[in-house]
Amino acid sequence: MREWYITNSYGVEISFNAGDPFRLTNIEGLGVNNVSFSESQTIHAVGTTISASSVEGREITLEGDMKSTYANRRKLLDTLLPDNDLIFRVVDKEADVDHYIKCQVKKSPEISEDQEVYKKFQFVLYASYPYWRDNKESIVAFVTYNSGFKFKRSFSNTVPWKVGSRDVNQLTYAVNKGSDKTGFLARFEATGYVKGPEILKVLTQENIKFPNLEMGEGDVLLVSTYENERYCKLISNGIEKNIYYLMDDGSNFFVLDKGSNAVRFDASSNIGNLYCTISFANTYVGE
Repeated sequence: MREWYITNSYGVEISFNAGDPFRLTNIEGLGVNNVSFSESQTIHAVGTTISASSVEGREITLEGDMKSTYANRRKLLDTLLPDNDLIFRVVDKEADVDHYIKCQVKKSPEISEDQEVYKKFQFVLYASYPYWRDNKESIVAFVTYNSGFKFKRSFSNTVPWKVGSRDVNQLTYAVNKGSDKTGFLARFEATGYVKGPEILKVLTQENIKFPNLEMGEGDVLLVSTYENERYCKLISNGIEKNIYYLMDDGSNFFVLDKGSNAVRFDASSNIGNLYCTISFANTYVGE
């Protein structure tokens, strides 16, 4: 059985599941994607030539009913706020599904006034990025730790022994199991002086590079390549700063292709002081 949740940017959540005072009776737009085309036609030609195409945003219309109390009415209206970012989430434990889509209210709840016990409602959500994402992100680490011992064991006061060792793998693979390409979030953290961090997609040689960026101990660089959420920020001494201007002219916000992606990270100086992880959510074209 599918479970449905909507959460707004204030953390207020409403659920439409068994035992809840709210129930969904119909949902439209979960899987439909509309594509717009730019076309041209020459004289005497048969048909047209498509020069460009784009996937449009998604509208989701939800209808249902709720127990007729003022508290329930207030809950519905206070969750589905106009001009507020929402997370619409679907969970199906039997199918191992936990997906979400980011959206806003296009039409606020219209609540019937004639029923006394249960009141019907309808509202419309709009997702500018129309694809669904896994609620649980995949995380790929370039730096890993290996245990240096196992319990039970004795420890010597004279013979050196290691708690563990640190392995730096500059090349690793990110496996995108979704329906289509997806963006990702790269996180660089410095444990000492580092200059020129970068990340490279090996197959296409696309990269995100900051040749003149110098990082000190504790500095964190965040780079997002998600559609409509692209940014590069440096967090230093608790202060967040946009450093897009430091990105190399040849860099671009590349994405992960469907399947296995070879990704490499590097630095022009002191790569041993740099940790790097990339996280991404598998993307699905419909639900």
